[in-house]
Amino acid sequence: MTQTNQNVLRLLEDDEKISLAFRCARIEGLDGSEGILIFGREHFYI
Repeated sequence: MTQTNQNVLRLLEDDEKISLAFRCARIEGLDGSEGILIFGREHFYI
């Protein structure tokens, strides 16, 4: 598991399991912002 994955998992609620994860981006003019959308068993995270 990479360091980035470990950092993300630390931010989730205790005992949360990831069901789906999507990489996403928001483009505004020439600027872009990358992010991740995670669906867990009980919560979702942006």
